[in-house]
Amino acid sequence: MLSDREDEPTSVDDWLRGVGEFGPYQRRHFAIVTSAWFFLSWGTLSMVFVNTHPGWRMPNSTIVSTKPPPCGDKSHPFELVDPHTTIQGDFRLVCDREWLSGLTDSLYFVGFGIGASLLGWLSDRYGRRLACAIASLVFGVAALASAAAPTLPIFAALRLVEGIGVGGAGTCVYVLAAECIGPSWQGAQGLMQMAIFAVGGVCLVVPHGLLRGWRALTVATAVPPFAFAFIFLRLVPESPRWLLANGRTEAAARLLFEIARVNRADVDAPPTLAPPRASADASSGLADLVLTPGIRRRTLAMAFLWAAGCFAYYGLALSADNLGGSLEFNFALMSAIELPGLAVGAGAIDRFGRRATLSVCYAGGGLAAAACVFLPEGNPTVFFAILGKCLISAAFGVCFVYAAELFPTTLRAAGMGVASTAARVGAGVAPTVVLLGGIASWLPLLIFGVVSLAAAVVTLALPETLGRPLPETVADCEETASMGSAHRPLSPAHVQ
Repeated sequence: MLSDREDEPTSVDDWLRGVGEFGPYQRRHFAIVTSAWFFLSWGTLSMVFVNTHPGWRMPNSTIVSTKPPPCGDKSHPFELVDPHTTIQGDFRLVCDREWLSGLTDSLYFVGFGIGASLLGWLSDRYGRRLACAIASLVFGVAALASAAAPTLPIFAALRLVEGIGVGGAGTCVYVLAAECIGPSWQGAQGLMQMAIFAVGGVCLVVPHGLLRGWRALTVATAVPPFAFAFIFLRLVPESPRWLLANGRTEAAARLLFEIARVNRADVDAPPTLAPPRASADASSGLADLVLTPGIRRRTLAMAFLWAAGCFAYYGLALSADNLGGSLEFNFALMSAIELPGLAVGAGAIDRFGRRATLSVCYAGGGLAAAACVFLPEGNPTVFFAILGKCLISAAFGVCFVYAAELFPTTLRAAGMGVASTAARVGAGVAPTVVLLGGIASWLPLLIFGVVSLAAAVVTLALPETLGRPLPETVADCEETASMGSAHRPLSPAHVQ
């Protein structure tokens, strides 16, 4: 609610409640910024096609298989068919060299984690727009160069750098899109961002089908980031919350007034903004994420939840090649199934709260994946694996929303960056676990399920954030923890 007096200080959340929490201005801003997720998904998920098994056949045979070749049978040699389609064929990563293909995926996720932390810190210090633009350029340049990589070591190194760009862009895009939206829309907008990522994954099947070979597909993923670097620098305004937290109060007020004008709210002048209660927080660094009890608990719990979510999310996506049938169909279905999961999550987080929804989604996804141990190969396993991916996707989407609401403005991008770094540890291990499908197709699914069930339990240690203003400072978080208000039911006044 806006103050009755023009000179009375107001908060960003109160101003947005009065002029529109997700009005025309925010919808336009959201659409421009979050469209980057469509192509960020290509940078990450293209590995499913770039790094799959090459086709092979026995000599004098016309039957081509994409299953792992019979490496142990020396009396029946095999030959690769059109080896330049994937990196496994191009760089001969078969049999005793297959583990190197998993290493390239793991290095990508190592870079993803580095980028999420490094560029998350850069975003908190120098602004969301600049960090988004730098991350986009790193992504585009590295992807374009990797498409021309002549050797595996060069390709692997460039994939690591590409991961830095994609990881940094993902964290910064999320925060830049979220910080001009009011509190009652935070849950829905977070899951909408994840839905755009899922749609991008489904649409990746199109360039894969039209373009021949992994190099052409990689070039297709490299072009859009250059356009987004320009968009972030020239067409997108800075976050009002970041401006306020960094002492640029007048600029924040002007931007909030512009939001009100575009939303056609009945206001005559920019707001008088109340500065954060602990303005020294504006110089917070990564160390502040573990220095105080409340923030430390949130940081450690979120780090594990993101690691578990990313481990299961990408593990199940990469398992599409182990489920039998068409790789393209399995992958598209695995991506599309995220949409109903995210829709359910979007409805549940505002009805039942972030904590309960996250815990239930992790538990349900873990049970579905683990159930594959007792099912025969074929359609039953595919069904439960896809169900697990659906619920894990919802959980991972809720993690984004929850983290943005748990960390204060002065540490929001850095906190999400650290959580995302932990997530990439989980994602980096996932390709190795997927290789265990060569022992038993259900074994990776069991491991993904057990880790997800552990995440369901850890979630219960976090406070609820539904209906509460986004914290501006570390002091806000510590005050909430010391008062114990995180565990009290929300009154109607809090929710409205």
